[in-house]
Parts: sequence; structure tokens; C-alpha cells
Amino acid sequence: MSFKNQFQKFLEHDGTVRIEPENVVEVMKDGGVKINMPKKEMLVLKAIKWAMSNKGSESVKMIQRVVEMFDGKATQKIDQNTTIE
Repeated sequence: MSFKNQFQKFLEHDGTVRIEPENVVEVMKDGGVKINMPKKEMLVLKAIKWAMSNKGSESVKMIQRVVEMFDGKATQKIDQNTTIE
């Protein structure tokens, strides 16, 4: 799944995340949970944190860089078969 799609998936679930039982490392005495999480998912969560921060355009630029790092830059095909009269 692309980084962009994972990012969108996290946003659609209103801040809740399901952690599969095999990814739970330890349940702490205070109720906290230690989990294993793929790096891409950790970056998605960090990107959401950046997006919700008050840094505005800086957070958007950082998210764009992370998306490009995983998914590549967006491309747009241009029709080069046009003629100028």
C-alpha cells in the first residue's frame, strides 16, 4: 500500500488504530502498550502529528517529502502531438 493511501486510511478512522495481537510486544502495568510497527506506519503517524501541529506550511512540505520518498514524485503526462498554427 502506498504511503499516501496509508496516510488517508489513518485519517479516515478518526484517530483510532487497530494493532493486531501479533504486533503487541508488552502490556505495561500502567495500561500502556508496547508494539512493533513497520517504519512506514510510524512515519504515517508522525506525518499526521506534523499535519496537526501549528507549523502550517512546514508540516505540509515535510509530508510531501515523505510521500515522495516512498511513492515517488507525482507525474503528469503531456500530449506532445499538438501542432501550432
